[in-house]
Amino acid sequence: LDPREEGIDQPADASSSVSVVSDQVEGVSKYFVQLGVFSDFEKARIYAKKVEKNKFEVVSRELEGASKPRMKILVGPFSDKEGAEQALKRLEARKLTYGDAKIVEFE
Repeated sequence: LDPREEGIDQPADASSSVSVVSDQVEGVSKYFVQLGVFSDFEKARIYAKKVEKNKFEVVSRELEGASKPRMKILVGPFSDKEGAEQALKRLEARKLTYGDAKIVEFE
């Protein structure tokens, strides 16, 4: 099921453990799996909770400067690209991706 269609009428859990990542992640290259970019923060939170329930560390990143606020949902960080690629394969196997997932790097 598409997370953008799933559980829309459910309120987001305010106690979510999803954290926000800034542009600088401790000054060291970190790899993440980017699962999607959402304009609806409620849907993003619901999706993030679903991924967390599958034992993945989820972080969110608010994008500023766009005409409409958006939120990236990421899994990670991983110290190397191979770790992120393995996580992406596990996410795909559990059907937690929807075609636009990719590996991203923050320095």
